[in-house]
Amino acid sequence: MHKRVIALSVVLAIVLVSGNAAGAATPPAKVDSAKLFEALTACRGVADSGARLACYDGAAAALDTAKANKDIVVIDRETVNKTKRGLFGFTLPSLGLFGSDDKSPKAIEAEQLKSIDGVISSAHAMGDGKWSITLEDGAVWHTTEIVSGRDPRIGQKLKIERGTMGSFFLTLEGGRSYRVARVN
Repeated sequence: MHKRVIALSVVLAIVLVSGNAAGAATPPAKVDSAKLFEALTACRGVADSGARLACYDGAAAALDTAKANKDIVVIDRETVNKTKRGLFGFTLPSLGLFGSDDKSPKAIEAEQLKSIDGVISSAHAMGDGKWSITLEDGAVWHTTEIVSGRDPRIGQKLKIERGTMGSFFLTLEGGRSYRVARVN
């Protein structure tokens, strides 16, 4: 009987968190995605099969409601990696969106991409020996120093690496490195 009361308490808590208590109109509450997930995993500990099923049903409904209301977003590792690549070169605040909640400099650095490889889809001289280079994925980088020797060309492979203190270096295939900044 005690376990059944606990299971029903968990289901009630999930329903209240989701803002769906008996169809009552309640103001939207801040959704704690960690608590929604913890409530779901807590259902494993319910011994009575009927109570466990009710617990899972309530937890699944709360997660579904939160997802439908866009209070939580579920993404896979591939999407996280594509997003990190798409944002490579931009200075963004650390929001913990694509990794751990650990905000220490070492943890943040460990999660950052170190480099990307790409292919030039267009390259335009900007004057003063500097270039605007667009990659096949649409990212636009500007050199911040004079490009000497061979000019960048369409179809040429390159590598962009993270430097120190927020800097980036673009190395053209078979060439030297140039300091660059992401502009788009």
